[in-house]
Amino acid sequence: MNHVLNILLVEDSEGDFFLVHEYLKEVYSDVKITHCWRLSEAKESLHKNQFDIILLDLTLPDSNGQESVREIIDLVKGIPLVVLTGYADKNFAIDTMQLGAQDYLIKDEVTPNILFKSIGYSIERNKIQQMFLSNEKRFRSIVENSSDGFALIEMNGKIRDLSPYGKLKTNLDPIDQNGFFKIDSIHPEYRKRALDTFFEVAKHHGEIRNIEVKYKKLFELNK
Repeated sequence: MNHVLNILLVEDSEGDFFLVHEYLKEVYSDVKITHCWRLSEAKESLHKNQFDIILLDLTLPDSNGQESVREIIDLVKGIPLVVLTGYADKNFAIDTMQLGAQDYLIKDEVTPNILFKSIGYSIERNKIQQMFLSNEKRFRSIVENSSDGFALIEMNGKIRDLSPYGKLKTNLDPIDQNGFFKIDSIHPEYRKRALDTFFEVAKHHGEIRNIEVKYKKLFELNK
């Protein structure tokens, strides 16, 4: 049995609603469309129902622009959101995506195929984001409760999480004022090994490397 795609369409223009509704019926054989004219109606519907995706017009009688996106995102974390608008402003589109929307469609440019691709892309991208978020939470729990020195370091060298025991074990804070790992906190003899290991892990996602290094302060204290 195929899954019924459950869509919330928030649109106050009768003409735009009819057009999007017809496009959805054209590209999906099994779809349920819930229509709300106002943001307040959409929020009430979201409290009562489960949706696979939200299509949100940015110009509504009771809300306008990015404020609509913020309210919906805050209410339904985890449900993908596609913005429908008449604004052809790229900067505005980028700002909207940064708020948490999965995609941004200009109404005059929407076709059945574009809508179909956007919805599919947004749902799959949201699944990946939720998976990474879940994995990150589990890893953060390990970091925070570990009796070893664990750190979660981004590709640019910025430390996102450091186990409390990590600071205690090194007897120093290896994070600079901008949140980046201080490579000079490692003794010079071990810096190249640490950097080589970091770049190897970056190239081969999912692999684990174990290395031992001496920190400069500890080395100097033990001389």
